[in-house]
Amino acid sequence: MPVNSFENYPMSWKPSLKNIKGPITKGLAKLLEEDIENGKLSPGTKLPPQRELADFLDINLSTVTRAFKLCEEEGLICATIGRGTFVSSDVHIKDTMMETLKRGNLIDMGVAHPTIEQNEYVVKVIQEIMNRPDAYKLLEYKEVDGSSYQKRVVCKFLNEEYKIHCNEDDILFAAGGQNALCSILLSLFNSGDKIGVDPLIYAGLKNSANMCKIKLIPIGRDGEGMSPKSLDNICKNEKLTGIYLINDIHNPTAETMSEKRREEIGIISQKHNLLIIEDGIHRLLLDNPPKTLYELSDNTIYTASMSKIICPGLRVGMIITPQKYKKEIQLALYNMNIVVSDLQIEALCSIIHNEIYKLIINERKEVIKNRMKIAEDILKKSNCNYNKGGNLIWLKLPNNFNSRDFEVLCKDKGVQVYCSERFVVGNKDELSCIRLCITAPHSEEELKNGLNIIVNLINGYISKGCKLSKD
Repeated sequence: MPVNSFENYPMSWKPSLKNIKGPITKGLAKLLEEDIENGKLSPGTKLPPQRELADFLDINLSTVTRAFKLCEEEGLICATIGRGTFVSSDVHIKDTMMETLKRGNLIDMGVAHPTIEQNEYVVKVIQEIMNRPDAYKLLEYKEVDGSSYQKRVVCKFLNEEYKIHCNEDDILFAAGGQNALCSILLSLFNSGDKIGVDPLIYAGLKNSANMCKIKLIPIGRDGEGMSPKSLDNICKNEKLTGIYLINDIHNPTAETMSEKRREEIGIISQKHNLLIIEDGIHRLLLDNPPKTLYELSDNTIYTASMSKIICPGLRVGMIITPQKYKKEIQLALYNMNIVVSDLQIEALCSIIHNEIYKLIINERKEVIKNRMKIAEDILKKSNCNYNKGGNLIWLKLPNNFNSRDFEVLCKDKGVQVYCSERFVVGNKDELSCIRLCITAPHSEEELKNGLNIIVNLINGYISKGCKLSKD
């Protein structure tokens, strides 16, 4: 124990170095990791200031700083200027969102999965393509960027349906939306860079950024999305390199950003020289979508994916990029994929050229409309946010509910939902929401059963006056 006594000092973490072997920095980081994993430090816990911890352990401040840095790179803790360092809210959540696919008898309302009936159209298209005399050529190495015909078809589709006015030469093909995001992070950002994001964001982006050692900085938001004022203030304190946004049916909150707000975000981004990554995964579900940031700001890269719109197994994503970013992204895609499946790109082009996509999208919209009506009837006065054109519902739980525990409880009762902590960036207080996907259940009857189980669980605990927590 150092000269200064900390016996009665109210520190949230008092590790002991007596059993550490080897470098103290790595040993201290390991202790912090172990205490988080075994539950001694729970999500959201504020850690002692680094200087106080250094005094308590009688070691150099720089040693504590380096140890915290190692844990921050692993996503275990997060630091916010002016607030301190916290155990990350999502620290006990599994990295992958897809572990529930082997679900047995679970009613899946977690994975953002489109309805399966429309896959028949895609199967038929692929069968027709494979019956062509020259189908074998689609299994050979081809142009890294796709053929001129493929780019022409997709460019017309993006112009007409996504309302993105781009040139064929601005388009790069990726093996799905996640692959597109990874290629952008790997090519245009460096380890240690900071990207501004919503406090709640698509979990796949979190995992990719963590893998690339890129730090995500939560930016304040309101009912319209990311706050321009908050973004401007953060940029004055943090050296941001870029921002990531889902503006159309945000995942997970289901909000859509107004065109005016997009313009304001674009102005702030140009002021601070930020690269914008705009994820348009749900855009085609909107009937009258606002202009994209790609249209409003020349420092925006737009990504689109067919998995949520056409078919989950059709792993084709598109990156629409200004020419100044193209070569770096192109190289990353080549190193990651060599080429994107020519068969899948050709299938997409056939679906577009023959306007089968219109049939698929219209059917999906009708399914969503019917299922959302079912959800409205069952959830009734529940506090939830959704876009009637989208398939996501952001359901707020009563204040004393722990959403992570509620996810476990739902699973025990046969329903998979996703809790707030899966989407949170860093530390966020009073998280008590779950995300529901109404198109993931295999039928309307399954959807009704799942929603009724959720509502009955909530009402049952409210009537008993119980606190839903494992603590």
